[in-house]
Amino acid sequence: MDGVALDFMMGLTKVGYFWPLLRGLEVLIGIALISGRFVPLALAVLAPISLHIFLFHAFVLLANLPLAIIILGLHIFLIVKYWNYYKAVFTLKLEPQLK
Repeated sequence: MDGVALDFMMGLTKVGYFWPLLRGLEVLIGIALISGRFVPLALAVLAPISLHIFLFHAFVLLANLPLAIIILGLHIFLIVKYWNYYKAVFTLKLEPQLK
């Protein structure tokens, strides 16, 4: 890595909290996905991570772009599979369900 990509990564490293937070989230999300528990929540937390990986490789560092496309594609596949959990998020006006 060099240029803008290296500057970006060094900036993330210098703040101190970013890499431990990201790695911790990735481990927790992986456990949730493998165990089948909290999958919709795990996918919601993973969405900005997957998108950022794709955008970084599409616009900053073209290396590993095919892998980034695969990651984003798999994420989209899982969101489609769990779409019933996300429909309400994309509803313009949701009526409350009172019991």
